[in-house]
Formats: sequence, structure tokens, C-alpha cells
Amino acid sequence: MRNQLETWFIDKDEDALSQWLRSRHPTLFFIDHDGASSSEAVARCELQDCGSGFAYIWNARTEDSEDATELWKQGVRRKSIDGTLQFLRSRVISESLIDGTSSETLLSGRIAPYYTGKGTPRQIELKKIVYRAVNALAPANVVPVSPTSREVIGSKCLGVRVGMHAAMWCQRPGRLLRHVAIEHHYCLPADDRGEA
Repeated sequence: MRNQLETWFIDKDEDALSQWLRSRHPTLFFIDHDGASSSEAVARCELQDCGSGFAYIWNARTEDSEDATELWKQGVRRKSIDGTLQFLRSRVISESLIDGTSSETLLSGRIAPYYTGKGTPRQIELKKIVYRAVNALAPANVVPVSPTSREVIGSKCLGVRVGMHAAMWCQRPGRLLRHVAIEHHYCLPADDRGEA
């Protein structure tokens, strides 16, 4: 998918994103992936109200959650829902590092457009809104590090964002970031000098 952002967010970062988006754009809702294509779908006002590890960010063009829920269900029946982004949540796992020590590792999530090609004006508008929010709330840079020494071993990673709360979470020893699909590629938030 083009223009996706790799993200590391913990619960408090998700709360901040939900609040930022809904306070400025009250027609944005969150749809839990589980049940999204069924009569059980519900338009939610908070990401935390979505129980699965995957949600949709959707511009319903209405501020009423009941109306938004009905519009979503109508779109599912028509197989046409415009103005949607995918939100894959980060998650914490326990890992054994190469030296035998254990780590709490926050695996990356992502925010990505849910369309191919250029997208419709509505899709492009939503992407700009959400990416603006992520840039405001997750300014931390990320650098690759040795998981055992936490020394920086490369230059800043591009196309990634770490929520401010996730960056604070990483300050404790034994806590690292890792891309969900790449084993043994650990990262930490960087300060302005590029140091972890």
C-alpha cells in the first residue's frame, strides 16, 4: 500500500489520536474489523472501543454515531465504502534476546489508505487529516539499535512514527520497538541528535 505510516502506539497514544481527530472532525468514526462487514458493525468514537487488533478510520459525513452505523451497514451491503483508512494496532510481546535476556517488545502497527490508485477526493482528504494528526501526536524519530546494548547502529528510519506515550514507555530498560514483520530489527525513539 502506498503512503502507509508504520506506527508504534500504546493505549494512551490511541486515546490521544481519537480525541484529536474527533475534536476537529466529529464526522470521523472507528469501525472494529471484527464484525465490520456484518450487522454487528458499530461506529465508535474511540479507537479503544474497538476490541480487535485492526480497525478502520472512516469519515461518515455525519456527527451522529447511530446514523454513522447505519450508513456503514448500507455501504457494506452495497460493497462501497468511501473515505476509509486501515489502522493496524501495535501490540506488546515478550521476547528472548540473543544474549538470553528478556524484552518487552512493542510490535509496530500501521495506518494505510484503503484504496488502490490515486483514490477519490474523499479518501485523499481523510488521509491528509489523519496523517496530520499522527504527525502532531507522534513526532518522535526512530533509529535502529542493538537490542542488548541499546546502541544506535544505523540512521533514522523513514516513514515511521512513535507516539509520545510509546516513546516514554521505551525509556525503561528491556523495552524495545520492532517492526511486526522483521525479526531482529529493533529500534528506539531518537532524540534530536539521532541518539537513542
